[in-house]
Amino acid sequence: MTDTGAVRKIHSPVDGQVLGEVHFANPEEVDRVVRRAKDAQRTWQHTSWKERNRLFRRLAEVLFQSRQQLAEQITLEQGKTLLESFLLEIYPAVQGVRYLTRRGPDLLSERPVPHEEPLFVGRKARYRFRPVGVWVVISPWNYPFVLPFLQVAAAVYAGNAVVLKPSPVTPFTGSWIPRLFQEAGDPGSREG
Repeated sequence: MTDTGAVRKIHSPVDGQVLGEVHFANPEEVDRVVRRAKDAQRTWQHTSWKERNRLFRRLAEVLFQSRQQLAEQITLEQGKTLLESFLLEIYPAVQGVRYLTRRGPDLLSERPVPHEEPLFVGRKARYRFRPVGVWVVISPWNYPFVLPFLQVAAAVYAGNAVVLKPSPVTPFTGSWIPRLFQEAGDPGSREG
């Protein structure tokens, strides 16, 4: 358990060097972040598929362009080999974003509910996918980038906002996620 509002030194499992310090948010800071996420989500949910795809295509480019630095960060902070960082963390994340841009609008579009029960013959129903608001993604230490990144990407693509809580063991890798969204041009992503 960590103390909220405390500062903790982060050490590399590779060689024990201090990578930096991280501040643990107190409850008031968490409330502020959630309020900002709610504000951003209200705008984002009305963003067109075309605009979401534009952002996500740019996100895949930014992620691919940052792959070397990000892989080095993952390796230094988590302890994976550089090859594992590329193959298990970065490339699946790029593919996930590309998948969302190809299939996202179809997956999230309204569609009929097929009825197979005799009681429902002649009735009509539809699936409607709507944003639900603010999500919280809690990152694991062992896959500190790909797992939270894909969860954040899917939730954001669907029109939600996300508050990311990176693992206290690998917080610097987690900080790449909002940075990549910012660089891709998402006005709603802010660190904090």
